[in-house]
Amino acid sequence: MPATLSIRVTPGAKRDSIEQTADGIWKIRLRARAVEGAANAALIEQLSEWLDIPKSHIHLVRGQSARQKVVAIGSLDDAEAVARLQAATE
Repeated sequence: MPATLSIRVTPGAKRDSIEQTADGIWKIRLRARAVEGAANAALIEQLSEWLDIPKSHIHLVRGQSARQKVVAIGSLDDAEAVARLQAATE
């Protein structure tokens, strides 16, 4: 079963970064602006890099025009996705 991540995106940040909150939501800051899907594309590209998987395995399930998003990761389970993202926070 694919991993599902709850993500809070902040577009227009000074640099791309990721952190996990106490309630399990991932806070991701992106340099891309929220204009014509640029932030969503940047989110998928950045997740692909942090998770070390192809972009085609990452799908935006909910929140296309909101800051709060749900993303499905097709090639990883929840534990592996979380472990890889935690490694990216260090």
